[in-house]
Amino acid sequence: MAAFPERLRQLREERCMSQRELSAAIHTNHCTIYMFESEKSQPRADTILELCRYFDVSADYLLGLSDVRHAEADAIAPRLEQVYAALFDIRKLAQDAITTVKEA
Repeated sequence: MAAFPERLRQLREERCMSQRELSAAIHTNHCTIYMFESEKSQPRADTILELCRYFDVSADYLLGLSDVRHAEADAIAPRLEQVYAALFDIRKLAQDAITTVKEA
């Protein structure tokens, strides 16, 4: 797993942004991103939050603690599939019940 400076650089480069452009986007000093990426400074919690919101990633991902960009979405997806399947089953049962009542 990559550490924070590497993740930050990776995310910035994926958007084809310069350090200066990212600094402007998160409303911080133009040297800040350089300092983070070169490991000369550590971000404050509010800056981590701003970067996570900007890049739409979890803090765990940004900090290199996880390789999953969207922990919540990845955890919810399998459960949503189960809910959709259950709703489909209920709909089918309801349609069968209506058909049975109509035929009676």
